Order: sequence, then structure tokens, then C-alpha cells
Amino acid sequence: MSTTEPVDTLETTGAYPKYDEYEDSGTEWIGEIPSHWDSVKFAYMIRDSNAGEVIDKTHWGEGNELVYSCRRTPIQSSFSDFPDDRRATEEDLLVTRNGTPYVHLPREDAIYTNVVQRLRIAEDLNRRFGWYCLSQAAHTLQGVGDIIESFNLSTWRNLRISLPPLDEQRAIATFLDRETGRIDALIEKKEELIDLLEEKRTALISRVVTKGLDGDVEMQDSGVEWLGEIPAGWKPMKLKYGLKSIEQGWSPQCESRRAGEDEWGVLKAGCVNGYKFDPSEHKALPTDTEPRPEYRVGVRDVLMSRANTRELLGSAVTVEEHYPKLLLCDKLYRLQARPDIDPHFLVAQLNSHVSRYQMERDATGASSSMQNISQDTVRNLLFLKPPYREQRRISNRLREWNRQIDALLEKTSDGIKRLKEYRTALISAAVTGQIDVREEVATAPAE
Repeated sequence: MSTTEPVDTLETTGAYPKYDEYEDSGTEWIGEIPSHWDSVKFAYMIRDSNAGEVIDKTHWGEGNELVYSCRRTPIQSSFSDFPDDRRATEEDLLVTRNGTPYVHLPREDAIYTNVVQRLRIAEDLNRRFGWYCLSQAAHTLQGVGDIIESFNLSTWRNLRISLPPLDEQRAIATFLDRETGRIDALIEKKEELIDLLEEKRTALISRVVTKGLDGDVEMQDSGVEWLGEIPAGWKPMKLKYGLKSIEQGWSPQCESRRAGEDEWGVLKAGCVNGYKFDPSEHKALPTDTEPRPEYRVGVRDVLMSRANTRELLGSAVTVEEHYPKLLLCDKLYRLQARPDIDPHFLVAQLNSHVSRYQMERDATGASSSMQNISQDTVRNLLFLKPPYREQRRISNRLREWNRQIDALLEKTSDGIKRLKEYRTALISAAVTGQIDVREEVATAPAE
């Protein structure tokens, strides 16, 4: 199936029949349910429960054991001697005890920590159906992207779920396993396409900022063993000779919101994470903090991440307009190029494999989650300087390619969003009885 296949090639919920008779469930998120279904508190579906153990995190990231914690996905570990009474079984669901509500369908013998509650499911609740029900209830009550600090074990127990006869529960779970599997496969292909597009972008940038746009141009030895040949007339030099200045911003205590229309804002490191400057990535400067106008960002500024994960470290963008009330933060460098260096070409080279190799080689930091590059590292980066007219020609071509790639990325991301919305709607319709999938399951060919 094509990675660009639109969501409307999947069955919509309207394509499935409804039940003959419905009645009010008494629960807002469920609505009406088939008249032969029940609506019950989830507490009545729990035989017993217990919290997990506090686990030494030094074992995390190793081995084939799975540890369920407060994250959406389990963590690999090496706890081969963990006690059996703190391992999940095929009768269990795992739920987070506070914060963001996650429901886990654990693998047999998986480990769970003290922030997770094991729930042993009653015999008249199919475990997979229960997992779909709880996941949907949590999603509905939580809201996308929100954190509900009061979403604790008591909240889980008091959730009401719809309860069809056990044979229907199994049919619904089988149907959802199959259909969500199809949707997830489409999402995975689209995510792979996004990765390929980003790889293609990086490869294009790296090629043209080191070899130029013309395949038959005369080449010369760069004098750098790991770089090889470069076009004749290009000058290898240290970046500092192409800069007027480099400076770091400041780090005032900001509010956890964006600035209003007449307020000052301080940029966050995320404003440079894409290939375009994102001015919305900022926090409001408190009104009782005096702004420092010398850190305002404007046209021709090149902003570069100085502290971030290894993958994002050194990400750079060009600022295209003046922002009179946006200020540089201490996680960013501002580079100002000399008149004979095109800022867009400079950014392209900073985002290429040539610069990334040097930055990753010289970065410092105790972990891969937070790496740093010094101003000296930036100043001493190898920079390939073509004639100015060639710089402009390359940067203009790259901007055109970037627009095309961005359009494909946006279309693909929109497709992923719609697939996820459809997935949620399908689960909701199935577990609340808005669609009748019994015949769909009964007549489905064996896989």
C-alpha cells in the first residue's frame, strides 16, 4: 500500500451497521449503548490490584526485560532476577497511578514500577476489550496533550465503561486488533516517508554546500582528508573569518506561556529545531523583569542551538524579519555574517554533514540528552566559502527544494493526524456500541 494513501481509503464508521435498539448509558462519554449492554464502574471489573516496586534505574536501557513506568512505552531492562509476584500476567492491565493516564496491555512476565498499578481483571471482562475501553475513556477525559494530576487509581476505579456480553467483547477486540493494526501500519509507512524526506533534505544540503550545483565543475583538493575534493575557486577556512560576531543570549526566569501582543518574549531552543525559524517557540518575560533590548533578534541573524540533544545540537536557522520584542536565550548563539557571506548559505552549511561531523566530534556533555558546543568550537568550524554569487545561487536553490520538501512533509503529517483521529473514532464507536461489528468479524477471512 502506498505511503501517500489517503485516510478515506479505509472503512469509515458509517460503513458499519448499528444495533437495533439503544438506551441511555447514564455516562456522558459513552452516550447511548445497545439495550442488551450494561454500563458499570470499572472497579467491579477488578479482582485485585497492587503497585509495583521502586526500581534501580541503573539497569534501564539494557537487556530484554520490559519495565512499565509512567511513560507511554515500556523501557528495556536487565532485571532477570525480579520476583515473580511483581510481574504482570495474561490476566492483568497496568495503569499509571497519577499524572498523564496511560493504560498498558503488558507482555507476560513484564515488570512494573511503583508509579504503576497492576489490575487483575475479572473473568467477565475480556482483557483486550477492557484495554480499549479504558484507553478511550482516559483519552476522552484527559483531552489531547493535557496532564491531569488528579487522574489516580481512584479515578480509574470510578470510570464507567460499557460492558457487552463476553462473546461480543471478544468480537469487538478482534475487530479493533485487525483495524487498528491496518491503521498503525499506514501511520508507520507515513512516518518512514517523513524520515526519508528529512534524510533526502540533509543529503541534498550536504552535497551542494560541498560540491556545488554543477556536476561538471572543475574540482580541487580541499586539503582536508575526510572532506575530499571541492569545486575550484572555493576557499576552505575557519568560520570565524566569515563572522562579524558570535554571542550567547540570557536566561531570565520566564513564565510558562507565550508573550501577549505588547509583551516581551524570550526564545526557547526549539525555535531552531526545524529548517525555518519558529518565533512561536518562546516564553513570556515577566512584566517585573527589565528586558534587555540588545538581545532582540532581527533580519540576517543566524540562530544556532548551543545546548541540546546530540541530534538537535547545532541546528541553525536564518531570521527573515525583525522581532522587536523577541529576545535571544542562553541556549542559542547568534551569528552575524560578514557582508561577503550569505546568511542562508551559512545556515545550509551549518546544517550539513560537514559541520555536524565537527560539532558532534567536539561536543561536550555527560549524556546524549544534553550536549554543548562552545563558541570556540563554532569559530573553528571548517567553512567552505564559494564566491558570493555562487553562495546566493546555492541558497536560492536550496530554499526552493526546502519549500517542496516542506509541502510533502506537511501533507504527510496531516495524513498521520487524520489516521490517528480516525483510529480514536473507530475505537470509541466500537467500544460504546455505536457500530455493530459482530458480522464483520464472523465473515472475515482467516489471516
